Amino acid sequence: MAHVGAELQSMTRRLRALQRQMSRRSSAAVALEPSKPEEVVDGPVTVFLKVPPHARRVLAVFELTGRNATLAARFLAAQNGLDMREPTSLPQVLAAAVEHAYLKVATMLEKHWQGGGRTRSQRKWLRRFRLNFGFRLGRARAQAVMPLEEMRAKASAFWRWMNHVHADSSAPLLLLNMDETSVALKPTAHVGTVGRVVANQAPKAIAAASLAEMRARFTLMCTICADTQVQPLLPQILLSNGRTLGKKPKVDKLRGNLLVWNQKSAWACHATLRKYISLLGSRLSEAAPGREYVLLLDCAPSHLHTSIRRQAKLSHIRLVYLPSGLTRSLQPADTDLFARLKSRLSELYCLQQSRSVDGVIQPDKWLEILSSALCSVLPAVKWSKAFRKVGALNGQTEVCQALLTEFGWTSLPPIPSGPPSEEETKAIFPRRKNIDVMQYVLWKQPAKRPRLYKGK
Repeated sequence: MAHVGAELQSMTRRLRALQRQMSRRSSAAVALEPSKPEEVVDGPVTVFLKVPPHARRVLAVFELTGRNATLAARFLAAQNGLDMREPTSLPQVLAAAVEHAYLKVATMLEKHWQGGGRTRSQRKWLRRFRLNFGFRLGRARAQAVMPLEEMRAKASAFWRWMNHVHADSSAPLLLLNMDETSVALKPTAHVGTVGRVVANQAPKAIAAASLAEMRARFTLMCTICADTQVQPLLPQILLSNGRTLGKKPKVDKLRGNLLVWNQKSAWACHATLRKYISLLGSRLSEAAPGREYVLLLDCAPSHLHTSIRRQAKLSHIRLVYLPSGLTRSLQPADTDLFARLKSRLSELYCLQQSRSVDGVIQPDKWLEILSSALCSVLPAVKWSKAFRKVGALNGQTEVCQALLTEFGWTSLPPIPSGPPSEEETKAIFPRRKNIDVMQYVLWKQPAKRPRLYKGK
């Protein structure tokens, strides 16, 4: 019995070995119909290949020969030691096998990176892919696409204009930037720990708010400058329609030089900007006397009204406009201020909400939170660095490398001296606006005390 058992085990091992051999042989088999059935005499040709048609070297020969299937078939036959003369249909079979393998490469790669349907394998493959090729996780931002040459022309004209302003100044220059941004009554909370929803045990964790509260937004006119001594004295304006915060805020005095202006709409218009420039001129004459003031503005329609230039001249503030379409890259408020300010506002809002019994923040308390955020961000940062990295200070010697990469430059090109020409300046302003651009470049400042016309 022992002898019979040993013989059965030996036969079992041989059968398993034969099964493995047949499995390997069948996996290396190529059984294809010829590309031209009329040339076949003995039916389909089945050939067993040691080097398969989808091997890298075979596909490389197929690609490098201009996708010549005949040459790739000869290479495949030589790799497997096959005679191309027998049978006569073998060249067509091998050529068809190579083409079929080439067409299946995309599917093979897709299956490879998918990790065979395993989520963990997919994450590991994608992580290696990002590390090898310099990618990162993120979202592609939707924005208007501008030709590279147009971007370069706009940036060069703006920098030449700034260099002319610095060279044309007869007193120490104070560079400022003002821009409007939208702030919400209910800021978006940071990512944190949220209770898990358990059936029949705990309700879903939400931040309760009415539809009006979720839609309530204000316009914040923020001003920064390159002088840390003057920055705490600059006005910061919050525009409200008077319904959410009331006609008159209950807070007596807000910190951070925050002023609330109630008007018919919370949107900024040219009348609002004229009022702001008048207030800014009076503040600057007290905070930084004896200096020349240059205010950077973007090309919003309300900023290009003809009355804005007249009001700026009366307030002794020179206007320089940022190129249209490039404010996200060349405006200091966009590059360095707003993201930091709104993050701080959201942080302080969540902190105050956690200390509240019912989690409700009243409008007057929200104003205090906003003023606290302005106090903690605006005076604490040296905004001169933001002006230097966009090329508005120091003659573009400290322009950040990311900005040069965006414009397709490895190094900054030479900027000509003197004021920009009319054609160069027109590239800065929107095309739809009919503006006498040289009145802004060749700025003529009126006398310190403008003459009154008929007592007005």
